[in-house]
Amino acid sequence: MKLSLSEIIQKLGGRLEGEDVVVTKLCSLANAASGDISFLADSKYSVELANTKASAIVLAEKHQHLTNLPKIIVDQPYTYFAQLSTIFNPP
Repeated sequence: MKLSLSEIIQKLGGRLEGEDVVVTKLCSLANAASGDISFLADSKYSVELANTKASAIVLAEKHQHLTNLPKIIVDQPYTYFAQLSTIFNPP
């Protein structure tokens, strides 16, 4: 499946900051590659965020300054990412 960040936002809400890139799968920060979207729910993972190869990140507004990657800003990144997983991996 391929979705742009704006298409994801149309489905789940959130606010786009940065380029409206297309992503093809979900992945952890540590294992992400180009084309993947990942999330940050806790600043203790900021080192992984700095080193990720993900194309986009889901994170809270209070963490948006931690990366220049395209991002979807939401209130609850963990919950949002779980909802996003049901879109990319339907039951």
